[in-house]
Amino acid sequence: MAARYVVYTVAPTRSSKVLTGLLGAVFRGILCSDRFSAYLKHHTGKGPFCRAHLKRNLLGIVEFTKSSAVERFCRDGLAEHARLFRLWHKFRSGQVDRNQLLERSLPIQKRLSALAERHLDSPHRQVRNLATALFEHNDRLA
Repeated sequence: MAARYVVYTVAPTRSSKVLTGLLGAVFRGILCSDRFSAYLKHHTGKGPFCRAHLKRNLLGIVEFTKSSAVERFCRDGLAEHARLFRLWHKFRSGQVDRNQLLERSLPIQKRLSALAERHLDSPHRQVRNLATALFEHNDRLA
């Protein structure tokens, strides 16, 4: 069995049934996802959120809403996203080791969680939904 691999499937829906058919009834590996509810319900192992999806969500929200509060939320989220990727690149280049990566990513995770908490009652539906997902599943931000 390969230590790392990516599995894709094409199906007419993204239901829990499709996910169970692909991964089995119990999957304890690492499942990076886009926060879709089927993944959150099914998976019991490590499940980080896809950073590309997070960035895309933040850029999409700010693109279609011209509100200073929304722009501030997205700007702050994108700044933390950039910090995380700078740290990741330092890890990949050998400037920091795995323990340093984990240690230095915790403050970023905490700031993202705090940002989400401040926007749980946002009048903007997309901000509120993203903030709720990030706050409720903050363990998936590291």
